[in-house]
Amino acid sequence: MTQGPREWMVGSHIFRFEPPDVLWATYHGPLTLAHATRIVGIYQEMREAHPLITVSVMKDAGRLDPEAGRYFSEKVPSEWSLGTIYIGARLLHRALARGISLAAQVTGHGDTRSAERLHFVSTFEQAHEVISQLRARRRKA
Repeated sequence: MTQGPREWMVGSHIFRFEPPDVLWATYHGPLTLAHATRIVGIYQEMREAHPLITVSVMKDAGRLDPEAGRYFSEKVPSEWSLGTIYIGARLLHRALARGISLAAQVTGHGDTRSAERLHFVSTFEQAHEVISQLRARRRKA
């Protein structure tokens, strides 16, 4: 059974599930460990739709608490994600995303293809193109 659209607020961050497999995340301000634990809970709620494509809108994102980054790398298995797309990520956010991916791989929570699942784009149109590519790749597998 496919789940319908859903929306969550985590602090000032907004998460919206768009069936069948996209989780849109719009970040406003810093991301704390408390936020990270709730976000992982959202992923767990959406297990039926896994693997998810997560699209993160980073325009108003703040700093990532180091404990939150560690929590993500340890608690989000790579099989939960078909891909993560970042819209408007600054250099620091790109480095943090790659660092979390590498940490997950080193600790055994990621796989050797974790970095291939990260996509950085500038526009929503580009994000939709990547979503189509990820879905096509899944159908071929």
